[in-house]
Amino acid sequence: MLLSVTTPIGIGIGTAIASFYNPDSVGALTAEGILDCLSAGILVDMALVGLIAADFVRRRISCNFRLQVVSYCMLFLGAGLMSWLAIWA
Repeated sequence: MLLSVTTPIGIGIGTAIASFYNPDSVGALTAEGILDCLSAGILVDMALVGLIAADFVRRRISCNFRLQVVSYCMLFLGAGLMSWLAIWA
């Protein structure tokens, strides 16, 4: 419900300010950076809490310490490799 309301509002605001918007101004770059950080944070939260957490609460992993350690190591390795890949993105 919230997405269906905020999307048209955001499109309207973007259309309204497009005529006097300077993409190279300090304010525009600051706003873009803040909004990029917020969206990245939401994606990380959804991935870690919504998707990955479900895998770590399964009985097979929660009862096996070695499997927990390997799973966490692989999780951090994958996150690190994706961050390293982001250097070229």
